[in-house]
Amino acid sequence: MSVPLIEASLIACTLGILGCPVGAFAADIEVKIIHFGAGDVARGSGPLAVQVEFRSALDRVVELEAVWELPNADLDIAEHSRTLVLNPGQASRRWLYGELPPMGEGSLATAVFDLRLYELVGGERARDLGTAKIASSIAENAPRILPPEQDAILVIGARTAGLDIFAQASANGAIPSMNTVTAIANARDTDSLPDAWNGYAMFDAVVWASGAILPSRLSEESTRALTQWTERGGNFIIAIPAAGDPWSIGSTTRHGFSELLPSTPPRRVDDVELRDILPLLSLSDTLRDASVKTRLAIFDPATLDRSWRPFIAFPAVKDAMGEPTITADSIDGALVGIRRELGLGHMTVLGIDVDELAARGLQTPAIPQGDVFWNRILGRRADSPSGAEYVALDEATRLAGSGGYARTIGDGAIVASEIGLAGEAAIGILAATAVFALYWLLAGPLGFAFLKMMKKERWAWVAYVGVAVIFTVGIWLIGNLFAGSAARIRHLTVLDMVARAPGEADITVVQRKLATGWLSLYAPEYGSVEIALDPAADPSQRNTLTSWRAVGSDPQSFPTRERYRVALDEPARISVPARATAIDFEAHWLGSLDAQWGEMPAAQEAVTVVIDRETNPATVSIAGTLVHQLPAALTDVLITHIWPVRNPLQTMNLDTPPTRRWSAQLPNRGVMKFIPQWKAGETLDLNGVFPPEPVSDRLGLERTIATRYYEPLYKASQINTGFGITGEALNVSRAFEMLSLYSMLQPPPYLRNPPENPELLRVPRTDGRDLDLSAFFTQPCLIIMGTLDAVTLPYPLTVDGEVVESKGRVIVRWIMPLPANYATVVPEKIPRASRPAAEPTATPSVIAPATPDTPS
Repeated sequence: MSVPLIEASLIACTLGILGCPVGAFAADIEVKIIHFGAGDVARGSGPLAVQVEFRSALDRVVELEAVWELPNADLDIAEHSRTLVLNPGQASRRWLYGELPPMGEGSLATAVFDLRLYELVGGERARDLGTAKIASSIAENAPRILPPEQDAILVIGARTAGLDIFAQASANGAIPSMNTVTAIANARDTDSLPDAWNGYAMFDAVVWASGAILPSRLSEESTRALTQWTERGGNFIIAIPAAGDPWSIGSTTRHGFSELLPSTPPRRVDDVELRDILPLLSLSDTLRDASVKTRLAIFDPATLDRSWRPFIAFPAVKDAMGEPTITADSIDGALVGIRRELGLGHMTVLGIDVDELAARGLQTPAIPQGDVFWNRILGRRADSPSGAEYVALDEATRLAGSGGYARTIGDGAIVASEIGLAGEAAIGILAATAVFALYWLLAGPLGFAFLKMMKKERWAWVAYVGVAVIFTVGIWLIGNLFAGSAARIRHLTVLDMVARAPGEADITVVQRKLATGWLSLYAPEYGSVEIALDPAADPSQRNTLTSWRAVGSDPQSFPTRERYRVALDEPARISVPARATAIDFEAHWLGSLDAQWGEMPAAQEAVTVVIDRETNPATVSIAGTLVHQLPAALTDVLITHIWPVRNPLQTMNLDTPPTRRWSAQLPNRGVMKFIPQWKAGETLDLNGVFPPEPVSDRLGLERTIATRYYEPLYKASQINTGFGITGEALNVSRAFEMLSLYSMLQPPPYLRNPPENPELLRVPRTDGRDLDLSAFFTQPCLIIMGTLDAVTLPYPLTVDGEVVESKGRVIVRWIMPLPANYATVVPEKIPRASRPAAEPTATPSVIAPATPDTPS
């Protein structure tokens, strides 16, 4: 724990002993901490949202500035500021947003931060109203502090909708079948949802599960925040409740999300036998109440618009051409989930009331189950056995031991080494120190000894001054050699773009690019320097620029602690302390590329995918040509084609104890290819890269991922060297590939074949969650990743109003969604191995007439 945090903790303890309310320390303004983190979870690094309630004891209206003071990466004080107007005696709740430097969960749990309050007059601070405290220990809703390697999902509702299976860790803190544990957080009303997109930044997904929480009650600011988070790569999932119609799909004005949803409402189907849809929800055919029924919302593929496409359907029998056999009176093949891209992220609408089904307790674990149902929707692949299954496997000596290896990725060490201007500064300091030592020797004992030998002792003072002048000039030249006299930037940037799908009709949608970047700025002056990220951008877009330090690294503080302001309404423009050294930042930018910098890949000839079922075996192929006009050749190019062929629904083998038939299978089939270089202006022929492949190849992509990532990591762990087989460190391209498909990496094998244990490796991540593209592996698409070396920043950034020299590496990630017709999302209806052969077949559910919804 750093010294400031220890002091803050002692203050909190002292206030508690004296009986003072820590959260109400400002004399004229009562302050309460309502939520310490959205969903009452917080992680000790990166963005943190805190909801605060203010109540004025003054007898007049006051404009208030609330300033949350947080240490930045260099232990200077960042003043995260928000203004509001308070009426006498009335409570007002506001979200404050800060950026935490890396700290352990123990340090964050005991930390106490200052919240300074100022009265504003004419936009200027006119009066200090006192200081309150912000701490997890005084929040009205007790938060959970997560370790850096733990993921999180936010459920809007009071329950978990079956997602808690991803949070059930064993005694050693891990889940045997998964690389990471996922905390499930809850937002129980619309008032507890943040009003800025970075308030959701710590979550992998947001699931709006409760029908009792109405989207029409969500404020305009919070609606915009959730939409912007999705546009920046978030996964926003909506479950339509069985009762009521809070989402009013088809309306354009009911709530802030209306225009993003389809223009045609789904058809309601009543009294569906739950046992008939269990293959989509669960591995078990047994229900505590076999007669239970549910109500569904069924979508018509022919009416989908606004970029929505088929995504989840009930299984059906398919013919030789892959077409489902559909009858009017059966639920088989009904489309119950749809998805669309929104910017770089996804929106999914489910016609199943997952919250209500999980709450009924019809099975253990609750339905819908993790790997059967949720994996595809969340973009995951790991098995999710229940606690009882693990016990049975352990008793049968089938559960792998708790040994093996762990390799953490995303800790920022590679980023720090890439941007590394601080390292150059350190070399300069060492060089200057060496020169000073030589100066001391020549101006002191060595110089005097030489003059004495020459019998010129009377020239000692002249020689001393001469040596001082020479070495002063020398040190100045060395300083400029290593540091330079002008500001400059070294950067590492991930640049993303989702292209229009072939045949996409809505050409009015702006194709923005998303950049997540780290940069080191050398500022040669002392004082302060203003950094502005895309200063001409619309402030409501909320690009952000924050101080950065790698997780697990030690802060390099300065003798003085300076202050600087970070305004809520202008988070992309900050004036930071400058001390003639390097300052590191993290940037999140959404905007349009300057054509002078370069152009992302685009199709020259239309991209088409063909499944040829006339051949034996049936094959899948892709055709079309691409070209890019980026500022350099793309190197280490990884091209992934996800096919319009989904893998079968999970089922069980009749082992003792039962095990999954297809452990840790990918959602869709596909193929991954590598090319060393793709030059600017060069045509890339997809048919040449991807020859026809057999549709039946279920394991091809799985084998490639294991061979490229899992096996080298495991071998390197065995010999206790770096990440490569030969001991070299994991290179930048490979590291960011792993972060880009993190949830599709091979999970740790948890089953053993006695007496042998499998090659057990767990790969947790501590950062880089917003870089995960795994959701695209659940749908047909083309993903291209490659590296540009020694290029300028791809987004606008100024230093004191000027564009400065920049150079670094850009990792380009380009995604083209491919057509997903209805037939390709319908899983094949296959016999359930877990169903006893003698069990009578139930009468299929009959689609009942639709029941009108009651508007909520």
